[in-house]
Amino acid sequence: MKQFYFLTIFIFATLLSANSQTIYSKDFETDFTNDDSVNLYGYSIWTAAATDIKIVNSTGEGANSSDWYINFDYVGYAAFMRTIEVEAGYTYTFSLNYKKVAGSDTGGGSSGSAKMGVFSVSPAAPIIESAALNNVEWTSVSVQFDVTSTQDYHFRFYRAWTSNSPVFQVDDFVVTREVTLGNKNTTAVDFSIYPNPVNATLNIQTQEALQAVQIIDVLGNLIYTTKENVKTVDTSNLANGVYVVKVTTATGKVASNTFVKH
Repeated sequence: MKQFYFLTIFIFATLLSANSQTIYSKDFETDFTNDDSVNLYGYSIWTAAATDIKIVNSTGEGANSSDWYINFDYVGYAAFMRTIEVEAGYTYTFSLNYKKVAGSDTGGGSSGSAKMGVFSVSPAAPIIESAALNNVEWTSVSVQFDVTSTQDYHFRFYRAWTSNSPVFQVDDFVVTREVTLGNKNTTAVDFSIYPNPVNATLNIQTQEALQAVQIIDVLGNLIYTTKENVKTVDTSNLANGVYVVKVTTATGKVASNTFVKH
């Protein structure tokens, strides 16, 4: 029996090291109304008129011949973004599809470009940005960054200030994170769990205050999370199998451990 559990844990670790989790994904194909402002759906925007960044339904005109996309039409600086909490110890990837509609902007020209990137909340400084986006066909672009502290970040698409700003179209807004047991950004934490295997209550032993506790299943799905300083987790409702418990301390350090649920 022990050999079975050790083999299962090894396979689990291998799977998690190769998987990623989708934290946020929106292809804009459902639940929207044509020509609605993007800010009606949880996005923050900067323009003189809210309707300049809007959701459009045009058959086959979106990325990968989809029907819905965001139309980005404003002379001067303009931006829309989604604010998402990211966790220390993970590598995140922010991606989207875009197209520059040359010659169809309200300024009468096709010069100018856009960028996409990740920004801190306060101060609103860039963490990472893409190169200038100028392709006139649908193009996938992404940025990747390592997170060292758990906090909110702004995931932003924006256009530079120019009197000749072209229209941009944006689709397939996705944020993923790498799921690993031996995460390269993890800082050592004096952390253990017992009993293991566990039938009901899993105890977390650490001298540090915790700001989050999570449990991840064999498929990489987040099945339990709390943002409290808890040192026990009720596992009685979990199916028998192998899981990972991941803790984040109040100082942003991260550690993971594997346990077996009987």
